[in-house]
Amino acid sequence: MVSNVMEYKVGGLLGNVNIIPDLSDENKFSEKEGICYKTHLDYQSIKKYFNKPCDIVLIYRDPLDVIVSSINYWSFNRYPKMISFLSKVPTGLRWYYKFFETENYKKKQMVEVISRGSKLSPPVPPWCEKNWFDYNHSFLKKRKVIIVSYEDLLNDKTVLWRISQFLNSTKSESDIDLIYNSNKADALRRKFKKEKDAINLYHIRYASEGEGKVILDDETIRIVKVIFKEWKRSIQES
Repeated sequence: MVSNVMEYKVGGLLGNVNIIPDLSDENKFSEKEGICYKTHLDYQSIKKYFNKPCDIVLIYRDPLDVIVSSINYWSFNRYPKMISFLSKVPTGLRWYYKFFETENYKKKQMVEVISRGSKLSPPVPPWCEKNWFDYNHSFLKKRKVIIVSYEDLLNDKTVLWRISQFLNSTKSESDIDLIYNSNKADALRRKFKKEKDAINLYHIRYASEGEGKVILDDETIRIVKVIFKEWKRSIQES
């Protein structure tokens, strides 16, 4: 949505080894020539990639739902050598993830990431080293940063309008309405089905907001709710 608001190119996931911003043209960027990066890096890590301040839109999500999303999409690559070997064997990776990176294992690791930060050595990926609260807190009271809730962005198009104003977009309210509606999950499913884009279609799950409260155990919910409550209090006080 953000890249559509500014008509920026999408630069990929900042922090991946192959995604390095080209700073040679940084001072030549205009509204029509900018680049929009997605990242899980904290504020200080983002700053290291750029010579001058950049606009940052922090979209935070209920950490219970972050855990569920990670279980479905993410791997900790627990045994990299085994992965490398089995990737050459038919159905090898399916076998690996079934027995060595089960949902229970990934849930346990993600609760650790959310509450204390990953203790895996090295952290996989590296941004898991910082816990969820400290990661988000790194953006508080910083210049050129707007902080919005993922849930609010999904359910209230005025949040996207706020982002567009923060970025000094020239888009009209009707333009923002069109961008917002065309990026809803159902609209994207139709688009990707029409384009036969199986990869992007796979990443749009039929998941509802608050799914974590339904499928996670009571102890996990209790721990994570305390963290989320503290974060929301910090936003109100900032």
